[in-house]
Amino acid sequence: MQRQYTARNVVIAVAGPVDEAMFAALLRQLEQDTGFGAMPAGAPNAVDLPSWQGGLKARRLAGSGQTQLVLGFPAPALAAGEAATLPHVLAAAMLGEGMSSPLLDEIRERRGLAYQAGCAADIWPHGGQFVIDAATSPEQAVELLDAVHALLLRHAEGGADDRVALERARRQLAVRALRGLEQPARRLEAAAQDLFTFDRLRDTKDWLAQLQAVTPAQVQAAFAAMQGGQQRAAVALAGSVPAKARERAAALFGLDEAEALSA
Repeated sequence: MQRQYTARNVVIAVAGPVDEAMFAALLRQLEQDTGFGAMPAGAPNAVDLPSWQGGLKARRLAGSGQTQLVLGFPAPALAAGEAATLPHVLAAAMLGEGMSSPLLDEIRERRGLAYQAGCAADIWPHGGQFVIDAATSPEQAVELLDAVHALLLRHAEGGADDRVALERARRQLAVRALRGLEQPARRLEAAAQDLFTFDRLRDTKDWLAQLQAVTPAQVQAAFAAMQGGQQRAAVALAGSVPAKARERAAALFGLDEAEALSA
């Protein structure tokens, strides 16, 4: 407690229709009444950046009639800045956000290969990941893997140059960011992350400007980095997992099937 909970590692945040002067006065009063202001300054809590491992893991779950797939690739951490992270965020939105995205439209709606499918770029202070998840039947697991791999390859080889899809994804991200400003809890979390990561609060207008500045070539490069062994994929299969699905995942993403743990 003495080492971790120190003044250098505490953020007091408020969001919503509050009186800033009144809030500041309340904090000063709390410092006097509770001794909060006497908290030792301490040193910033440092956390080492994790190293990306990748690999293939499989686990059979008794009673499950579905095959669950999670496919991940490393993405830049929040501290890398918008120029590094936004191409991955835009790539994820372009591939799998909204019913008209390729992941939803082609894999689920047109081909019926998944009960559900999603894609996201998780950008956190100490690490990031580009993640695709889907649930399918064991009989369609291999075809689903092939279809997801083909989509990633298509975007790496030029599919990310689809200007209509790219602009649709860009607008979806902008709307999501603006809607987030209406949620106090989201603003509080973002403020704490910004202070701990950048020692300042980022301006949403600057973020939107950076989003508009991302080029198709940058998005394509994010997809290309997931191909050819540049970044070792992380593949997890759970539920009813056919042996052929493990074999196909290993072959498609250059992984060692012997790594997979079956239980």
